[in-house]
Amino acid sequence: MKLIKILTARLIMYGTMASLFWIALPSLLNCGCGLRPQSQATQNISSVNKAQMAYRTENTSFADNFDDLALGNLVGDNIDSESSKYYTYIIITTEDRALIQAIPKDIPKAIPEDSSSQEKNQYESVENLEVYIGGIFRYINSDDLAVTVEIICRAENVGEVIDPADIVLKDGELQCPEGSERF
Repeated sequence: MKLIKILTARLIMYGTMASLFWIALPSLLNCGCGLRPQSQATQNISSVNKAQMAYRTENTSFADNFDDLALGNLVGDNIDSESSKYYTYIIITTEDRALIQAIPKDIPKAIPEDSSSQEKNQYESVENLEVYIGGIFRYINSDDLAVTVEIICRAENVGEVIDPADIVLKDGELQCPEGSERF
């Protein structure tokens, strides 16, 4: 039985690491890929969630900074990262959860004269950036097994800040806080 648990844990760890590779590949190749700011936020949160799962599998806690997650596109502590043009990312960890918040930066609304059409579209969409939050929760289920679940939520209204600490685990399912929806 112990061997099965070890093999299962390793299978999950290697599967998560493979998923992280494919999620992070565009960032590793320094690919802008023309993603809208909201897509970049959700992709970054998803990458952080999966990296936190892998990190927690190999460590006794979640990572409290981006450097420990080794994503490549987000670096440093819980600060305004230069690697994101439109969002500031913040990691919050406890013993049983890792949360991330993507808060829109104050971006000048003036469109530079020499902007490409793709950049102009991004400038126009900056006015409508929502707050995104994500979370990984680890708990022991009724079979005495460690279970990890994840979620990404989006604020229902532009400019509304939602607190990732308000994500709740109910009956093994994560639920977004009031004023937000599952993404």
